[in-house]
Amino acid sequence: MPEEVEKVLRTSCFDCHSNRTEYPWYSYISPVSWYLESHIRKGKDQMNFDNFGHLDKNRKIGILADICDEIESGSMPLKSYLLFHRKAMIGEEDKETLCSWTELEAVSIMRE
Repeated sequence: MPEEVEKVLRTSCFDCHSNRTEYPWYSYISPVSWYLESHIRKGKDQMNFDNFGHLDKNRKIGILADICDEIESGSMPLKSYLLFHRKAMIGEEDKETLCSWTELEAVSIMRE
């Protein structure tokens, strides 16, 4: 994946959608810890970038479409996440970068 795409995903998505979660200090305090762990588990169930390579073609293409849809609609990153992680906000330029990448990647997967 291109470096600029990975940078946006690392900043805005990986905490809940990869095995590389960076837990903040408050994540060790109950009941906040339960809330965060539930969100992270649900996020990984929906999409885990670290497992993406093991998925079948149709699932990969569907996830790529979902990434763009979720980001463009403003559904992701979650508003609750952005309250404490302002740097995770995805600007218009980064949205375009991600959506262009997801489209190109889906076409590439279809041709495999």
